[in-house]
Amino acid sequence: MKLDAQSLKQLIKESLTEFHMNTEGGDEEELQFDSDHEGFTDEPDYEGGMARNQLYTTCKDAHELIEMMKENTELPAWCQSKITLAADYITTVKNYLEGEAHLHEKKRR
Repeated sequence: MKLDAQSLKQLIKESLTEFHMNTEGGDEEELQFDSDHEGFTDEPDYEGGMARNQLYTTCKDAHELIEMMKENTELPAWCQSKITLAADYITTVKNYLEGEAHLHEKKRR
């Protein structure tokens, strides 16, 4: 998956905006996962807060990287690899959580 700098910048801005809306008194219900990754639970799980903080930091760092680079910036292969891995890892977790939310919704019906 290849994103140009402008698309990535827009994606990060949208993510940061959504993050701030959800952390500043948004009325969306947050879903919690159990530690075995088998589904949702009503018990508080503070790992979500840690993950959100890490994601916020990652978004800020990614935005700064975008600002440092131009469209024609050459990066060493190891840098390209790290960016690719980070994008893949984040997407994998997002897809997992979307699937869990979908399964949770089905169980509610």
